[in-house]
Amino acid sequence: MVLKNTKQYIEEKKSQGLYGWESDFAVHPGPTLKDEINFLGLTQKEVAFKTGRTVQNISRIVNRKEPITPVMALKLERIFAGRPSAQFWLNMQTAYDKKIAQIKEEKNAEKEIGFFKDHLKETFKELQRVGVFEKFNLNKKSCFKKAVLLIKDFFGTSTIRNISHESAMGVAFRKYNREDLNRYNLASLLKIGEKQARKVLKDDSLKEYNEKNFSIEVPKIKSLIKQKPSIFLESLQEICLNLGVIVIYVPNIEHTYFGGATKWIGGHPVIMLKMEKQWGDIFWFNFFHEVGHVLKHSKKGFFINFEKEENKGIEKEADEFAKEMLISDFYVTEETDITEIGLKRVAKQASVSIGIVAGRVCNDMDDRKLWESLSQFRYTIEEKAHDFIVEGIIK
Repeated sequence: MVLKNTKQYIEEKKSQGLYGWESDFAVHPGPTLKDEINFLGLTQKEVAFKTGRTVQNISRIVNRKEPITPVMALKLERIFAGRPSAQFWLNMQTAYDKKIAQIKEEKNAEKEIGFFKDHLKETFKELQRVGVFEKFNLNKKSCFKKAVLLIKDFFGTSTIRNISHESAMGVAFRKYNREDLNRYNLASLLKIGEKQARKVLKDDSLKEYNEKNFSIEVPKIKSLIKQKPSIFLESLQEICLNLGVIVIYVPNIEHTYFGGATKWIGGHPVIMLKMEKQWGDIFWFNFFHEVGHVLKHSKKGFFINFEKEENKGIEKEADEFAKEMLISDFYVTEETDITEIGLKRVAKQASVSIGIVAGRVCNDMDDRKLWESLSQFRYTIEEKAHDFIVEGIIK
């Protein structure tokens, strides 16, 4: 029997973080069980008898070869008269199991550093730039290992090799096979949007989605077009939230050529939009393009809209919807006066801003010099996407 009085023994265990309700040390509970057995003057054979286990079982636990199960923890609590408690043994075992899992995870991360350097280094730096991850240099092995673990947590994956193989990614890259499109950058942008949307799903202000109500209210949203971005960006989110539609603004991540996307999550349409450094007329066109998907197309699909994309099929149908919502062909023809006075007249008739009209005329005529001339009537959104990120997404 250990020659210590009970008070001294317990205080020593507490100082080690190994006694009571919490276990702060990630060590196997076996050695502590051995101390308890010795302190009470018991033998492993007696403990085996009292718990209904074999001596070999107790020996394996003491020698860190077998875990303490919930059933065993309750039995130990009973024979030790509640001190330590069953919760103590379970906390200690859980902390140990977690530490072992972390060690294994870190070893796996080391094996993926090469893949990270080849495919995800640029993506990680972009996520650092927009504030998803803290900034630190990738200049040694420990930093790369940390980056791999952060990326895995962000995407919720056991291996970074799976990141670009999601179903939506496959659709995106068959559709827009551009050499400098970075699939991992695009995957990260869409993941930011999805994470924000799942946060909004918990917002009490989000109403149930009703397609009929949304289709009735969509034309009224046009009234926001004449407002400044500092006003309409927030108002657009609030109005849609009240209609059961989630509008998310995502950061401007390099080499994604992203304009917008639509995805259904939890029975709600989610519209993701690029807005930072975006032309105002293109922003509104992209919004109504995504609305077209919400109202006209499958609720199971994931629609991704790229900049300067030659749209066909359902994408062309969404384009036509956006075009009609903003300015119908009735207002813009080949005879349209493209002076400032003429553009303002059309804008007033169509109840939109002059920038919307200028963008539509330029797009229809596709003349580079015209773009340069009429872009003076267009504006870019200067607000930062970071200001619209739901708390908890950007760390």
